[in-house]
Amino acid sequence: MRSVLRRRGAALDAAIRDAACTELAEVGYAAFSMESVAARARTGKGSLYRRFPDKQQLALYAMDCGFPQPPPGDITIFFGPDASTRDAVLEVLRRIAEAMDGEGGAIMRATSAEAARDPEFGALIDERIVAPRRERMLQLLQRGVQRGEVRESALTTQIAEVGPVMLFHTVLTEGRALTDAELISLVDGVIMPMLRP
Repeated sequence: MRSVLRRRGAALDAAIRDAACTELAEVGYAAFSMESVAARARTGKGSLYRRFPDKQQLALYAMDCGFPQPPPGDITIFFGPDASTRDAVLEVLRRIAEAMDGEGGAIMRATSAEAARDPEFGALIDERIVAPRRERMLQLLQRGVQRGEVRESALTTQIAEVGPVMLFHTVLTEGRALTDAELISLVDGVIMPMLRP
């Protein structure tokens, strides 16, 4: 126990993030606390307060565990340079669905009520979790325009958000991720008809 308490730097950061992620997914935002995360990480509360001013910021940090940030650079790393827009959209949504099927979905459910109650917290979630994925989807649609597979007028935030929003909605209302068959139906029956020239 004593050696665990002496963890520093990256090792302590990893322990705190894992503990915060698991705690938030298991107990929800209302019962989530600095004390419970410190106990799960087997460290002192001071270690948390030196890093985070309050549990809201700690919860946002925990979200990085359930929803890792998309890597920077060329979006084709997700699906290959020759993939059609249809296949690319499907692959990106599959990756989001995979995250939502694990702790990511539990974390989204745990924080959704607080985000609705506190618009500032909701805006922080959008900035940290939703916006990077929205930007990636817009990049994908821009690529589709260049390939002649997407009409230019489809380059809108609303259209870029359709797929991810459907995934989030299913997790929040039904407590599950979309199946692969449902993802294919969403892409072929809803998203692609909105995109085609």
